[in-house]
Amino acid sequence: MRLELFNKILTKDIAYYDKTKTGSLLSRLGNDIATIKSVCSDNLSMIIRNFFQFLGSLVFLWLISWKLTLIIIVLTPIISFGLLFLFKFIKKEEKEYTNRLAKVSALVTEVFGNIRVVRSFSN
Repeated sequence: MRLELFNKILTKDIAYYDKTKTGSLLSRLGNDIATIKSVCSDNLSMIIRNFFQFLGSLVFLWLISWKLTLIIIVLTPIISFGLLFLFKFIKKEEKEYTNRLAKVSALVTEVFGNIRVVRSFSN
């Protein structure tokens, strides 16, 4: 995926490189791919595991008390919609975090790339 993203970035117009800093591109290349990997591997397996745990719990709860099971079945969609709003908020904050990280990476790359100039002005 990194290679495909790298090749895609190389095909951009020159104007794109004027607007986008090198550190931002490096950050996207490293951090965004890591985020996708995490979502695909960790979260997918967790969702599958939680789904089967939920089904198993419903079966056991049905055996203990069918009335409580019906209450939980009714409350589950309500709780799920609440979680959807929470996930939208988290996604917005994560996007803001990623943008800030890209800006910091761009600044660090720029400073390290021009360390002689930075050092001469510091002295």
